[in-house]
Amino acid sequence: MDEIGDEDVAVPNYFYKIVAKGKGDNLKVIAFLFPHKESKKELSSFVVSVDKIEKETGIDFFEALPKQTQDKLEAKVNVTNWAL
Repeated sequence: MDEIGDEDVAVPNYFYKIVAKGKGDNLKVIAFLFPHKESKKELSSFVVSVDKIEKETGIDFFEALPKQTQDKLEAKVNVTNWAL
């Protein structure tokens, strides 16, 4: 990881974004992992599973949901119903 400034502030190699919409059985999630560099790639090329981001960050993003719901939503990449 690069550092900048007199205080050696860490510059991340990647950024992530997780978006959730809907409720209950209609809950949908999509997750993105972006390298910290310019890119001309399609947005869809940065879609990853929530599980991947959780593994990289150590954060459990949907811990309040039942385990079965978490497993269903977080394990797969689903771009259906998302305008990319």
